[in-house]
Order: sequence, then structure tokens, then C-alpha cells
Amino acid sequence: MKLTNIINEEYENLTESEIQIGKTAKNETVQEFMRLYHIWQENIKNMNSSLLFLKMYDEGMQIVYNLSYTLQDITYFCFALKDLKKDTPQKLENIRLGFFISALVNTHYDKTKTTEEYTIITEFFPGYKSHLCYKTNGAKVKIIGDVNNFCGQIMERGNIYIQGNAGVQLGEQISGGTIHLTGNAGMHAAIGLIDGRIIIEGNTGQDLAIHMRNGFVSVGGKIESIGKMIFGGEIYNKERRVYP
Repeated sequence: MKLTNIINEEYENLTESEIQIGKTAKNETVQEFMRLYHIWQENIKNMNSSLLFLKMYDEGMQIVYNLSYTLQDITYFCFALKDLKKDTPQKLENIRLGFFISALVNTHYDKTKTTEEYTIITEFFPGYKSHLCYKTNGAKVKIIGDVNNFCGQIMERGNIYIQGNAGVQLGEQISGGTIHLTGNAGMHAAIGLIDGRIIIEGNTGQDLAIHMRNGFVSVGGKIESIGKMIFGGEIYNKERRVYP
């Protein structure tokens, strides 16, 4: 979907000038997001590599905790990434962006408990679009665009709606809430599902719901294969139950 269509269809209440704020220095909060993001990356570089993925989210939570911002600022930040995309080559560091945005969403939700929807646009992400909606803890999130791996990982509760395709391990080890994907998912979708609902309108790759313990999975398209080690829960394909 083109950006102009996104603006017209998804942001009817936002003017063109309001959306442009997210790309300019006029929005001081977005500029502060960018500054903290770069500090965060530098801090992570000094961590023990074996603990990196365990600590990068916690580091992000600590960095943004005292910052005051709105859920709209997070959307503006997604637009501001267009400038970062021009200047930054695809590097491993860009994998961390999903953790950083997850920290922004979860921190804001922890403080406000808002019932409004957070909107994340992935069109301008530099590099890899992984680990979005990590540890979602009650927020309602809409993602417009494709995502890479581990979206919704360790989700506790809330709702994630993805208007696009997803990579591997969508909804890994979620324990509650709902993930709804309009496109296709890669291998190991719903891996280790503890509880909650994962709805995939398109196709899925190999080993769907492997290690699932409980919960509900629905696939509207083709399932390449279902995981052999499943301990509970239900799987439906085209409204027909295929497990148990």
C-alpha cells in the first residue's frame, strides 16, 4: 500500500502537515526518540554478546521510562525513520529497532492504560523489521506493512493486528491476547503457544504451532505442515479443525 493511500485510508483525522511533523525537527519528542535510539545502540554494543537479546529490551525500557510522549508520537517516529533509512545501511544494529519501539509502546501503555490504538508503520524501517510488539502487555497495536521475524514474541495480553505478511516464529510463546495477521506467515508460527489466539488469513510455513501447549490457531490459507510436538490447544484450517 502506498503512503498516500495509508494517509487517506488509515489517518483520516490527521492532516498532511501533522504527518510531516514526524519527519522534522518541529516535533521535539520525535527528535528525542531518535537521540535516545542512538544512545541505546551504543549502550548495547558494550554488552556481552551472549546476553544481548535478553538485555536490549530492558535497556530500551530504562532509557525511555522518564520521557513524556503520546501514542501519536510513536507513529510520527515511524515516519521520521525515512531520514534514518537514507543515512543508515542495513546492519545488525537495525534489528534492535523493534525492541526499541516495543519499549516505547509498552512504557506508554504501562503509564496510561489507554484503550486507544497504537499505529506502527513499517514502510520506512531501516533494515530488519523484527521483534515488533515484544512483550505486549495489554496494548492494542495495529501494524501497517510487512514484518520480519519474532513479531509478538512473549506477548502477555492485548491485541496485535498486522496488515501485511510476517516472517518466522510469529507469536512465539504468547500467553494471552490475540494476534491477527492479514497476510502469510513463515515457518514456526505460533511456536510454543501457551495461551491466546493467533489468526492468520493467509498461508503458513513449516511446523505450525510446534510445542503449543494451549490456545487457538486459525489459518485461512494453506498450512505447509503442522508441528509434530503439540501438547494442547486447537488448530483450525479454513474453518475446519485439524488438531486435535
